Amino acid sequence: MLKKHQFFDYFILLFILFIGMFPIFSGIAIMKWDIMDIYLPWKYFITEALKNDELPLWNPFMNCGFAQQGDPGTWYPVSWFIGFVFPKYNITAVHLEYLLHLYIAATGMYLIGVLKKFSRTARIVLAVSYMFSGFFISNAQHIGWLISAAWFPYVIYYFSFLQKKQNLNLSLKFAFVLFLMLSGGYPGIFISTIYILVGYYLFFVVGVLKGKRYNEFRKFNISILISVVAFFIFSAVILISSFDLSQYITRGNGLKYNDEAWGILTGSFPPKALISLFYPFAAGFKDTTYWGADFSMINTYFGVGILSLLIFSNFQKNMQKEVRIYTLAGIFFLMVAMPQIFPLRKLFMILPYMDMFRFSSLFRIFAIFFFLLASGYTIDKIITNKQLQLQFFRFLLLVISIFVMANGVLLFVIEKWKFKKLFTEGWLYFNNLADVDERMFFQGIITISLLIILAFFTRQRNIYKISFKYIILVVLILDILISVQLNLYATVVADYPVKEINKHFSKLPKNYPFPSLQTNMSELTDQKLKNNIPYLWKNIGIYQKTPSSDGVNPYGLIAVNKAFKNGNYNALINNPILFLAKKNDSKMLVDTNSINNKSHQNLKIINFSNNSLMVEVSSDTSYYLIFLQNYYSYWKATINEELQPILKVNDTFMATKIKKGKHTVKFSFYPKKIVYAAYFSIASWILFIVILIFEKTLGIVKYYKTDKKIIRALAALFTF
Repeated sequence: MLKKHQFFDYFILLFILFIGMFPIFSGIAIMKWDIMDIYLPWKYFITEALKNDELPLWNPFMNCGFAQQGDPGTWYPVSWFIGFVFPKYNITAVHLEYLLHLYIAATGMYLIGVLKKFSRTARIVLAVSYMFSGFFISNAQHIGWLISAAWFPYVIYYFSFLQKKQNLNLSLKFAFVLFLMLSGGYPGIFISTIYILVGYYLFFVVGVLKGKRYNEFRKFNISILISVVAFFIFSAVILISSFDLSQYITRGNGLKYNDEAWGILTGSFPPKALISLFYPFAAGFKDTTYWGADFSMINTYFGVGILSLLIFSNFQKNMQKEVRIYTLAGIFFLMVAMPQIFPLRKLFMILPYMDMFRFSSLFRIFAIFFFLLASGYTIDKIITNKQLQLQFFRFLLLVISIFVMANGVLLFVIEKWKFKKLFTEGWLYFNNLADVDERMFFQGIITISLLIILAFFTRQRNIYKISFKYIILVVLILDILISVQLNLYATVVADYPVKEINKHFSKLPKNYPFPSLQTNMSELTDQKLKNNIPYLWKNIGIYQKTPSSDGVNPYGLIAVNKAFKNGNYNALINNPILFLAKKNDSKMLVDTNSINNKSHQNLKIINFSNNSLMVEVSSDTSYYLIFLQNYYSYWKATINEELQPILKVNDTFMATKIKKGKHTVKFSFYPKKIVYAAYFSIASWILFIVILIFEKTLGIVKYYKTDKKIIRALAALFTF
C-alpha cells in the first residue's frame, strides 16, 4: 500500500514530466521519424480494424499485404485502450502513448526505490533520471524500445517482491507486466530481460540453499510456475502468431554476426559515444560518420551529478556492497552494448534467441538501470552522513576542475561565430548548426554551474534553513531536465504543430472503401498518396485504407525479397489489385502478354475489409484471377462458396482459376488457431483487469473506513 506522501510523489513525477515534455503536452511540436512512419500507421490500422469489428490479422495496405498478427505490438492492450478513447488514433494519441510510458517508467523506478527502502529524495531522483535518461530521449522514435524499458522496472519489482512474499496476486501481476513488456515492446529487450531474470533467480537460489531455507525455495518456485503459466495464457496469441510469422521472414533463422544491414553488429554502441555520459548535448550531433552509428542510439546520460556520486561512492570503504555489485552490472551491460570491442555479445550468441535481434546499443538501458540502482544507496548515504559530505565536496572540486580545464581546451577549438547565431537566429538554428565541440563547450558551462551549486550547498547545507536533501533533489532533477531540453528537438520532436495534422485524421474513412479496379498498384505509393496528410510520408495507404505496393516494414518477407530480386514483383504491380490473365508458365509466372487490360469490366467488388475481399467475376472464357496480395498459408479462396486451391504466382502473389460464366469469388484470411488464441488471450486480459479493479475497489473501501481520508484511500489505485 502506498503511503500518503508516496501518492503525492506520483503527482510530482507527473508535474516534472509535464515540464520536461511541454512541447508535446501543448501540441506545439510533433514527434518524428519511426514513431510517425511505422508505429503511428500500424496502431491506426489495428485500432481501426477493431472498431470495424475485425481482428487485426492481415494488413493489405502496405507492401501488397502483411500478416500484422505476427507483430507482438498488434496485441498490446494499452494501445487498444488509447485507440478506443480517441475517435481516431491520431497524433495526439501516439503522443499520449509516448508520455504514458515515460510515466510508467518513472513510477516503476519509484517502486524499485520503495522495495529497496530508499528515501523519498532518492526515489524521486531515480524515477526522473530513468524516465528522462538518454535512452528515453535519443530513442524516442523507437517506442517499442521505450515500452520495454518502461515495464522493465515493474518486471524486476514484482520478481523481487515474489522472493520476499509469495502469493497468487503477485504471481499474476508479475506475469501480466511481463506480457505487457512482450506485447508492446521490442523482442530483443524482452529476450535479454528473461536472461536477466534467470540471473536473478540463480542468485536467489544460491542464497536460499546456502541458508537452508528450503520451504521458501519451494514456495517461490510454485509462485514462479504460476507466473509462467499465466504469462503463456496472456501471451498465447503473440507466441503462436510470432512463431508462425518467423517462417516467412528473412530474420526467422537468426542473424549473422556482422555489421551489414541485418547483422548482429548493426547498431552497436560506439566507444566514442561514452562522451554522452558527461555531455549529452553532444549526442544530438547528427553525423553518422563521426559517431560510427546512428546518433539516435548513442545517448546514455542519466545525470552528471548522479554519475559523480556513483564514481565517488565506489571509492569509499563503508559503502554497501550493493553499490559495487550494481555498478559492475552497469559496466557489464555497457560492455555488452559494444560488441565491436568486447566479445560478450558474441559469447551470448550460444544462448537461444540471442541471435534474433541486432542493435546491441539497447543494452545500455540495463546499464542505466543498474547505475541508478547503485546511485540510490549513494544518495541516501550522502544526505545523512556529514563526514561523507565533506569528502564528496572535495571530490566535486576535482570534478569541477576537470570540466573547467576541458572547457578551457575547447575554447581554442570552437567556432565562436556559431554562438552569435544562438542570439541572432535562435535556439533551433544553433542546435542544427553546432558541432560536437560547440555542444560540449555549451554543456560544460551548464554542468560547471550545476556542480558549483551542488558543491556550495554540500558545505553550506543549512543556508536559509533549507535541508540538504532538498538541494540535492532540485539540483539533480534540474540537471536531467536541462539535458532533456538540449536534445528534445534533436531526437524527440520537430517544430510542427499537431493540430495541422490531426484535422486531416477526422476526414479519413471510417469503414473500408472498395479498392480501385482501374488504378495500378504501382501508382498507389507513399509518394503519390502523401499529399493527403501533411508531414506524414510513409505507410500512407493505411490511413486511406487503400491497398498499396509501397510502405515501410521492419519485417522482410522471404517471398517478397525473392520476387524483387527476380523482377517478378514489379512485373505485376503495374496492374490493379485484381485482374484477369489467361496463362501461367511452369514456374508459376503470369504471362503479362495474356493479361486482360479491361479486367475491370469483368470484375465487381461487393465486399472488402482488411481480412477479406469478395468479387463478382463475369467472363466468356476461363481465366486466372490474380490477387495482388502476398501469399500466406492462411488465405482461402472460394468460388460460389466452394473451396478452391490458391496458386502462388510470381513468387509471392495469389491466383485462382476461374471458369467461364458468372461467379462469386471470395479471398479470406482466417488463421483459425490464431483467432482462437486471440479470443483466449483477450478473455484472460479482461478477467485479470476485472479482478484488479475489484481488488482496488476493496482497497479503497478498506482504507477509507480505516483512515476516513479519501486521499489515502485513492492511493490504493497506485499500487499496481
